[in-house]
Amino acid sequence: MDYEVNKKEPFHFVIQKENGTHYVTAVHAIEHERLLFEKLDELYKNNQHLSFVVANESILFGKFKPKLFSWITEKFGGIDGTKSKLTVSFTTLQKIKQNSEKTMWETITF
Repeated sequence: MDYEVNKKEPFHFVIQKENGTHYVTAVHAIEHERLLFEKLDELYKNNQHLSFVVANESILFGKFKPKLFSWITEKFGGIDGTKSKLTVSFTTLQKIKQNSEKTMWETITF
């Protein structure tokens, strides 16, 4: 797996794998909901497979995922409205440090 750092928004890393290219966004802080939704809109416009690295599971489950599901509800009218238009992958810095690619990413296809 090769990767490069992208200094341009809306994503931060490009990971090249045998099954394709993944654009990964590092979530530094959970921003104001409107700003986060705008960033998610920009990411989705470029790619329907969104990948995120979050500092820890507390932020992932307690803050980021609830806001992501709020964005899905606003943009698509709920999970049923995505109609297989969206795939989201998550990981944490801890999982990256463990360097186990098989268990590193949690992926949900809506």
